[in-house]
Amino acid sequence: MKEISVWKIAAGIAMGILGAWLVQVYLAKLAVEEGLRQIEEAARQSTAELNAKQAERQRLQQAAITRKAQVEAELNRLQIERQNERISLANDREAAWKAFYTKPKKCDDPNTPELFTQCANEHIRAKRKFEETYQP
Repeated sequence: MKEISVWKIAAGIAMGILGAWLVQVYLAKLAVEEGLRQIEEAARQSTAELNAKQAERQRLQQAAITRKAQVEAELNRLQIERQNERISLANDREAAWKAFYTKPKKCDDPNTPELFTQCANEHIRAKRKFEETYQP
């Protein structure tokens, strides 16, 4: 039988250990690369989700601003409408009063205190009667 030198055996063992170590390093590298890929993918997904949430938040804020403007415009319209109704009712009331009461000629320029008082009293009585009977 042929003799194998100790050095050759030692070199073979060393080569085997080195090869096993290189395989182990390569597998560790692959594991690290896969971990990095998963982390990058998770970061992309998180970024996409955050962007979607931010876009939705902005959409909701814009919708709220638009709705607020609509409500304010409607409130303004109703206030103007109510004011116009009050003006119209006041105008109707004034027209009804003018149709109801005609100031006597003698009260155009009352020249005595008694006539002034009499005219004022007539005006007050007419106004009270008007207020009692007026129906808008």
